[in-house]
Amino acid sequence: MKLVDFSVDRPVTIIMVILGILVLGLFSLHFLSVDLLPEITNPTISISASYSGAGPMEVENDVTKVIESGVGTISNVEKITSTSRTGISSVQMQFAWGTNMDTAMADVRARLEMVKRRLPDSVDNVSVQKFDTNMMPIMNAAVASDLDQATLRKMVDDTIGPALERVEGVAAVSVMGGLNREVQVQVNPWKLQQYGIGINQVSQALSGENVDVAGGSIPKGQKNYNVRGLGKYERVEQIGDIPVQLSQGGFIHIRDLAEIKDTFATQNSYTLLNGRPAVSISVQKQSGANTTAVADKVKKEMARLQQELPGNIQFALAFDQSDTIKKSINDVGRTIMLGGGLAVIILLVFLRNLRTTLVIALAIPFAIIATFTLMYFNKMSLNMMSMGGLSLGVGHMVDYSIVVLESIYRHRKSGEAPREAAKNGANEVATAVIASALTVAVVFLPMIFVSGMAGQLFKQFSLTIAFSQLAALFVSLTLIPLICSRIFGRLTDAGQGDKWYQRLFRKSEIWYNSLDEKYRGLLEWSLKKRFKVIIGAGAITLVAVFLAPLVGTELMPSQDTGQFSIDVQMPNGTVLADTGAVMNKIGNILAAVPEMDTILTNVGRGQTEIGQISARLIPKKERKRSTDQIVEELRGKISGIPGATVRISASSGMSITRSFSGRPIEVTIKGDNLDELQRLAKQSVDAISSVEGTRSVRSNMEAGRPELRIEFDRERIAQNGLTVSAVSQVLKIAGDGSVVTNINEGGTAVDVRLMLSPAVRESTAGLESLFVSQGGVQLPLTQLANFVSGEGPNVINRASMSRVVYIYGDYAERDLGSIQKDIQAKMSQIPLPSGYVIEYGGSQKDMAETFSNLGMALMLALLLVYMVMAGQFESLLYPFCIMFSIPVSAIGVVLGLLLTGRHFSMPAYIGIIMMCGIVVNNAIVLVDYINTLKKRGLERNEAIIKAGPVRLRPILMTALATLCGLIPLAIGIGEGSESQAPMATVVVGGLLVSTFLTLIIVPVIYTLFDDLGVKIINKWRKRSADAPPV
Repeated sequence: MKLVDFSVDRPVTIIMVILGILVLGLFSLHFLSVDLLPEITNPTISISASYSGAGPMEVENDVTKVIESGVGTISNVEKITSTSRTGISSVQMQFAWGTNMDTAMADVRARLEMVKRRLPDSVDNVSVQKFDTNMMPIMNAAVASDLDQATLRKMVDDTIGPALERVEGVAAVSVMGGLNREVQVQVNPWKLQQYGIGINQVSQALSGENVDVAGGSIPKGQKNYNVRGLGKYERVEQIGDIPVQLSQGGFIHIRDLAEIKDTFATQNSYTLLNGRPAVSISVQKQSGANTTAVADKVKKEMARLQQELPGNIQFALAFDQSDTIKKSINDVGRTIMLGGGLAVIILLVFLRNLRTTLVIALAIPFAIIATFTLMYFNKMSLNMMSMGGLSLGVGHMVDYSIVVLESIYRHRKSGEAPREAAKNGANEVATAVIASALTVAVVFLPMIFVSGMAGQLFKQFSLTIAFSQLAALFVSLTLIPLICSRIFGRLTDAGQGDKWYQRLFRKSEIWYNSLDEKYRGLLEWSLKKRFKVIIGAGAITLVAVFLAPLVGTELMPSQDTGQFSIDVQMPNGTVLADTGAVMNKIGNILAAVPEMDTILTNVGRGQTEIGQISARLIPKKERKRSTDQIVEELRGKISGIPGATVRISASSGMSITRSFSGRPIEVTIKGDNLDELQRLAKQSVDAISSVEGTRSVRSNMEAGRPELRIEFDRERIAQNGLTVSAVSQVLKIAGDGSVVTNINEGGTAVDVRLMLSPAVRESTAGLESLFVSQGGVQLPLTQLANFVSGEGPNVINRASMSRVVYIYGDYAERDLGSIQKDIQAKMSQIPLPSGYVIEYGGSQKDMAETFSNLGMALMLALLLVYMVMAGQFESLLYPFCIMFSIPVSAIGVVLGLLLTGRHFSMPAYIGIIMMCGIVVNNAIVLVDYINTLKKRGLERNEAIIKAGPVRLRPILMTALATLCGLIPLAIGIGEGSESQAPMATVVVGGLLVSTFLTLIIVPVIYTLFDDLGVKIINKWRKRSADAPPV
C-alpha cells in the first residue's frame, strides 16, 4: 500500500503531519463549547391569544377552533393540540421532523393574519413562538438575607437581577417571591354611586393626570428656554388631590372617594429556602452560549454581590445544570482514561514489551485529539453524547494498530529487515484493517437518516465514533509502521530474567501456548463436525430469542443527578395560607432526610392552590442511596396528606426528552361531552393506578373552579357605545384591581393599583353597584350584564380537532414496556360510548417510533457492512459467512442486560448497531488471512487450521482491549454514566460471546460457503462445456 510505504520512507513528513493534526486538535478543544446534551430542536410552534372576560367554552368556540381551522392546512403539520382557559387560548402545532422551522413560522404568521379577521374584536395579544431549549433555565437560586422581604425584593429587582442580566451569555433573569411595594387606591363603590361616578372615570383621572408634557421652546432674551409641563406624581400624597369631574358640574377629590394606602401588592406566591423566607431567581442563557461558561460567570457575579451588598445576602443553588454537566463530562473523561489504561495493560501482557505497547497506546490520544478537530469543524460540542462516543470507542482505537504491529512483528521474527518487515507486514493486513475500520464507521452512517429524538441525541455520538475510528486507522497505517521500522532492529524476549514482571510474562506465554494448542484441536474437531457446530450455533441463537422478552423496555434510562421536584395541587380555590401550611408540612418531611442539602419551596406560582419544591441532595459520592430510592421512600410519606394531590419525580439529566414525548405514562381519551370525559377520566385513573409500578396517576380534568359568571348583554353594550373590552376593564378593577399608572420615587417606579375596598370585595353587592361612564351618562353594570354564581371547567383540551382528556403518571420499579401492556389490558375493560376513542402517547409512543426508526437504521447498517466486505473480498458469499458472527452474539446482548438488570432502551439499541460493526472485525481479519494462505497454495482446511492459531493472538488482544475499554462504562462509574451504561453493556456482552464463537463458527461457515461456491462454479463450467459450439 502506497501510504504505508510513504510513511516508512518519509518519516519527517509523517511526523509533521501527525504533529499538525495534534496541534489543530488541541486548539479545537479550547474552542469547543461544553453542554449536557447536543442542541435539540423540537419542531413545535405555539400560538397564544387573550380573550378578556371569556370562559373556557367561549374561548374554545370563538378563538381556539378558529385558529385550529386556519392553521391546520399548513404543510408538514403532524398534530395540533390546544388548551382553552379563562381568557386564554393556547394552540400547539407539532411539525414533522426535519421541517424548516423558519419557513414554518412564516407560514403560521401569514395564516394568522387571515385568521384574525374572523376572531372577536376583543381578542388581543395574539403571539407565535417556536420551541427553544434555551427557554429552560440553566440555574435556579434562592436569595436569603437578614433584610425584610420588601427590602430584599427591591434589592433583587434593582441590583441583583440587573447585575446578573449584564453577565455575558445571560438572556434573562426571572424573579419570584418577596414583597413588592404598591400604592393601592381602594374605592368605595357606594360613594361612586352617590356621586354618579363610573369607576372608569377614576381610572382615566389617575392615568390622565400623571403626565409630563414637552412644550417645545420659547426665546427669552438671548436664550431659548425649553418648556415642560410637570404633572407626574412624585409623592403618594399627590394622588389624593386628583380631581374627578362630576356630571352635574364641579369635581371631587379622589381622597373623598377612596382610601389611599402605601402598602405591598397582594401576595399570591412566596418562596422559602430551607424554611426561611427568600427570593427565587432563575437564569436563562442566550442561544448558542456555553452553559458551563455562563454558569461560572453567574456564580462569580453572585460571589461578588454577596461580598458587596448589605444585609448578609446569601445565595443557594437549588438547580445548577452546569454542575451536572461538569461532573458528567469529568467522569466520562476519567472513564476514558481508565478504559484506555486497562486496554494498555492487556496489550502489555500479550506483547510482553513496554516499547511496543507504548507504540500502540499512541493511537488512543492521537485518535481522541484528532477527533476534536473534526468535531469543531462540524459545529459539535463536548457533551454526554459526543464524549460517550469517545468512551465507547477508546478500547477499539488500538485494534487496528494491534493487527498491524502483530503482522509486522511476525515478519520481523521470520528474518526480514526492519524496514521490509514494516512495509510487508502492514501491507499484508492493510486491506483487512481498512475494511474493519469502515465497518465500524459505516454502521453509524444511517443515523443521519434517523429522525426524531434519537437522531438529534445520537448524531454527534455516531459522528464522534466514526471520526475516532478513522483517526485510529490513519495512525495504524502511518505512525505504527514508521516507528516499528525504527525500533524492531533487535528483538528481545521480555520473559527472560528473574524479575516479578518477567516471571509474569513467562506464565502468560505458557498460558497462551496452552490455549493455542487447545484452540487448534477444537478447530480441527469443528471442521470434522460442521453440522453439529451449526446446530449448536442455531440453538444458542434460539435461546437468545426466547430470553429476549424477559428484558424490559424503556425510552431512556434515568440519571442520578441528586435533584428532584415535588408538585402539589390543592383543591381549586384554596387560599394561599392553606397551601403554604401543606408545603411547610412537606418541607419538614424533606428536612428529616439525611441526604438533603437544599430545599427551595415556591408557594402559589400564579395560582394560590399550587406549590412546588425543588430539592437538591448531597453529591452522589457522599450518599449510599440513589435519588430514585429516596424519592420512592418520600412517596410513601407524602402521599397521605389530606386534600393534596402530590407528584414527586426525580430530575434526570435526560429530562429534556420530556419536551418531546411528554410524560412517561400518557393516555388520551377523545370525545365531545365534557361530563362523559370526566366520568371516563375517573375510571381510567382508578384502573391505571391499580397497575403495579405506576406512580402519581391523575387526569387534567380537574374539578370545576368556583366562579362568578358575568354574562354580557352585547346588544345593550353596543347600543350605549361601549365595547365588551371596556366593560371587562371595569370588572378587572373590581376583581384583582388594575395597575393604572405609577409613581417615580427616586428612580424607582411604584405601581398604582385601582381596586375596590377589601370589605366590599367580599360580596357581589359592591360589584353590582358599579357604574360605567360613557359620554356623561352613568350606566349601572347590572344593565349591561347578568351575574350568575356557579362552577365552570378549569380548562378544555383538544387534540386533532376533538375534545380530549389526558391521564398521565410516572413509573418506578418496573420497566415501561411491561407497565404499558398492563395499562392497555386494564383500559380495554372500560366500556366506551360511541364516538369515544382511547389513544396511548407519552414515552411509550415515542419509544415505539424511536425503535422503529432505529430498526430501519440497523437494517441499512447491516447492508452497508455487507457491501464493505463484499468490496474487500471481491465475493458475494464470503461476507455472509462473516456476518454469521452477528446473530450468535445476540445471546451475549440478552444475558448482559438480564444480568445487570438493565432494560432495552434507546442507548441499548445504539449499542447493538455499534456492536454489528465491531463483532465482524475479528472475522474479517481471520477470513482475510485464510484467503491469503490459500493464494499461497495451501489447501482450504490446512489454511484454516494455520490461520486460526496465527490470528488468535491479535483477535484476543483486540477483543480484550475493546472490552477493557468498555468495562468502566458498563459498570456505570461516575455521574451521567446511566445513559451510556446500556450501550456499553450490549457491546461487552455481544463482543464477549462473539469473540469465542467466531473463532469456531466462522471457519465452519466459511467451509460451507466455499463448498457452495465450488459447486456453483463446477455446475456453471459443466453447463458451459455441454453447450453446443457457436
